[in-house]
Amino acid sequence: MGAVFLARQISLDRKVAFKVLAPRFARNANYVRRFFREAQVAAQLRHPNIVTTHDIVVSERSSFIVMELVEGQD
Repeated sequence: MGAVFLARQISLDRKVAFKVLAPRFARNANYVRRFFREAQVAAQLRHPNIVTTHDIVVSERSSFIVMELVEGQD
């Protein structure tokens, strides 16, 4: 549904994973709802093997999730 990028959260001076909803899905309300729900559910989970969700932004033009960065391979 999207791509994940390495980013820097400037306000806290830390590296984060930045998951962006693909443009072809960003205009579809069902996909945007699913993407938002994914972030909500992930934010409720606490486990050493699950990345922490820091934030989500949903707008008319794009949607993204800011997550804990885990260094290593895919």
